[in-house]
Amino acid sequence: MIAYRREEMVSVTELLKTLRQTLDKISHHTVEKIAVMKNNRPEAVMLSIDEYERIKELADMAERVGLSELLRERKTVPKQSYIPFNDVMAKAGISL
Repeated sequence: MIAYRREEMVSVTELLKTLRQTLDKISHHTVEKIAVMKNNRPEAVMLSIDEYERIKELADMAERVGLSELLRERKTVPKQSYIPFNDVMAKAGISL
């Protein structure tokens, strides 16, 4: 679980009162993130758009790397182990 410093936490009620100031803290990088608390538990996290885009790019890159590794592994599977497309479709209950 990620730790949040006191200045990185705000209740929903407080956020409604201080939205502009909270957004300024994030956009000016005064804080890295803001945890929006509901019933004393993190419910959501607010990030700067720069941080969100960086995280999204990293997630997309990790997905591409994972797919690339999967393709490399599948290239090593002997052709006699392949399952014919029609058999897969039939097993899924799809008739062609």
